[in-house]
Amino acid sequence: MSTPVRHVYTHAEITAITQAVDAATDPHKLMWGVLAAVYNPLLAAAGRGDFDIVEFTTGQIQPAQFCIPAGQWTAIDRAVCARADQWVTRVALALAITMSLPLQDNPRP
Repeated sequence: MSTPVRHVYTHAEITAITQAVDAATDPHKLMWGVLAAVYNPLLAAAGRGDFDIVEFTTGQIQPAQFCIPAGQWTAIDRAVCARADQWVTRVALALAITMSLPLQDNPRP
């Protein structure tokens, strides 16, 4: 396995992820909207195109190819889970988002 692309989201990128969470009108749109907002900057950093659901679901885009700071990962996960409460889908979305987010970068002191 190759070294994952490491990326720290900018304020604008975190804002886009937050907007995707807030704009979702159902669990499906929450999941895919957030994943697009999460992966677009990562794919750009890797010199690849925009997020594509088909590429993601067929394994052409894999979470293990990318790595983000643990604090940002946790914030995204919590935001998605909190929003999913509206549709009583927290557990299902928590499992789905955990399996779909990039790796966590846990720097050692």
